[in-house]
Amino acid sequence: MQFVIGATDEPRRIYDIARELQLRADRSGRFLFTDLDLEYNRPQVEIHIDRDMAAALGLNMRELAADLGTMLGGGFVNRFSIQGRAYKVIP
Repeated sequence: MQFVIGATDEPRRIYDIARELQLRADRSGRFLFTDLDLEYNRPQVEIHIDRDMAAALGLNMRELAADLGTMLGGGFVNRFSIQGRAYKVIP
């Protein structure tokens, strides 16, 4: 069984909630073991473009969007191996 906590609260608060859930599961006696594998793998940010400033700098919105997509996107390219461990290449 796996639980996924989706939230936008502070990381410490999310950890506290996950830890409490784990402790309750342990105390229930219904699980052989529990493991807390907390990952913050979907950070979010809002970007507001000052269109007037972008235009004054000669930036095109389509090109700007493409550049931001490349910079912030999670595009998987391939894997490479170092000392027997595989790593993803994400531009």
